[in-house]
Amino acid sequence: MGRKSGDTEKEPRPKGVDLVFLGEVNAGLSSTQVVVKELKASASVQDQMQFLEEAQPYRALQHTNLLQCLAQCAEVTPYLLVMEFCPLGDLKGYLRSCHAAEALAPDPLTLQRMACEVSCGLLHLHRNNYVHSDLALRNCLLTADLTVKIGDYGLSHCKYKVAQKFKLMQKMAGPALLEMRSLGVTIWELFELGGQPYCHYSDRQVLTYAIKEQQLKLPKPQLPLSLSDRW
Repeated sequence: MGRKSGDTEKEPRPKGVDLVFLGEVNAGLSSTQVVVKELKASASVQDQMQFLEEAQPYRALQHTNLLQCLAQCAEVTPYLLVMEFCPLGDLKGYLRSCHAAEALAPDPLTLQRMACEVSCGLLHLHRNNYVHSDLALRNCLLTADLTVKIGDYGLSHCKYKVAQKFKLMQKMAGPALLEMRSLGVTIWELFELGGQPYCHYSDRQVLTYAIKEQQLKLPKPQLPLSLSDRW
């Protein structure tokens, strides 16, 4: 994809964050909305390699529940990634907005379907030897028809403050263990409409129970009777 085949609307770059903006890819008489990530032109070679490597599974794999990287422009700086546009944004923000307006909250079967979609996307990554290093509800996106896509535009850390307890768990747990725990927490967040897990535990308690004793459990989510026997 050439750089001249698209139009973009840029926003100011937050300090230390890659620029992310909405764009259009023009192909003849038709155009498609996309999200474009731009790596700052002054990035080091190491940063350039990491920028492209992080997008690799989304370029290499095709799955309904994985965000698609449609193209990359790396012939000159700044490097660009052209990503699939998910108009409803991240799943955590969507569910929290629904929780604030109960009439708009997804029904139990929709939540169950979303949980299956997260699991299917993660399974496809595993089958192709990829590990997601930060699976969470905030890093899943939602299409216009409420399909869940694992992936993000790199802005979730600006929108949500990740508690220190989760950063410590990421450092101390192995990738496979961390990812399975993250899947369980993500599904719990889903049925709690974006609720914050472990909010009543201190960082020290999380480390003691989850890492050393491996006994930290989330409370059972508030499920309808039709789903309560499936948790």
